[in-house]
Amino acid sequence: MKKLFKRNILLSFILLLFLAISIPVSAAEKYPEPTNLKYVNDYSNVIDKDTKEFIISLGKELEDKTGAQLVVVTIDNLNGKDIRDYGYGLFSKWGIGQKSKNNGLLVLVAVKDRKYSVEVGKGLEGAVTDVGSARIMDDIAKPSFKEEKFAKGVKDVYAIFAASVAKEYDATLENNVKVPLDKIKQASDKKSSSNSSGFPGGAIAFFFILLIILGSMGGKNNRRGPGGRRGRGRYRRGIYIPPYIGSGGFGSSDNSGSSGGGIDLGGFGGGSSSGGGSSGGW
Repeated sequence: MKKLFKRNILLSFILLLFLAISIPVSAAEKYPEPTNLKYVNDYSNVIDKDTKEFIISLGKELEDKTGAQLVVVTIDNLNGKDIRDYGYGLFSKWGIGQKSKNNGLLVLVAVKDRKYSVEVGKGLEGAVTDVGSARIMDDIAKPSFKEEKFAKGVKDVYAIFAASVAKEYDATLENNVKVPLDKIKQASDKKSSSNSSGFPGGAIAFFFILLIILGSMGGKNNRRGPGGRRGRGRYRRGIYIPPYIGSGGFGSSDNSGSSGGGIDLGGFGGGSSSGGGSSGGW
């Protein structure tokens, strides 16, 4: 009886510890999952199909040639959050760019809040400076956004940023291979446990491991040893302004990777942002 009481006390302590670990994670800022289009994530539905294909095609070519990852994200609003803070968090959460080079760039547009932000990885700060990104957004994107031509705005600045990054890597962008949306492989149903609304997967695993250990502690097992005696329980150790801006259109060639299950754009590389970039509104 005394052992059972101690085990219940220990179990209660573990449950409290589990809740203490889970609550801060659940209360943390939640960001959307990246879509299967990778380079353009239009959660506000303001970018047309042709523009998406332009961005994806150019983004894929840029990444294939340089390893840099340029991403556009549109959302409705920030729910009171500062756009630079949100952009930095989203950039970090997705891990845009290569981890070893931090060569990612994010263009974030909060449509209903009428704000935009550019987050630049440290590896691209030479190609896209803070002042340069601010000027590009103010001169190119802002006039289009004021007229609610969001697709044109993001397309034009994306092309400029891509050209700047390619120049940094001594690469030439042709943008003559179209990547059709219907050829892109669908995103996996697997979601990151840290983005889920429930408890974090690591904490759940930790919790159940402890339960298993508890179940093997103390008390008596159900097997009889020699002579009919029951054996005692024991611990078990397991534990970066090109000529084609606004021109639209592509070459007629298709992507060679369109066979099989579709074109897989792949994921992000675990890159991070040092806080470089700019922000503004219209």
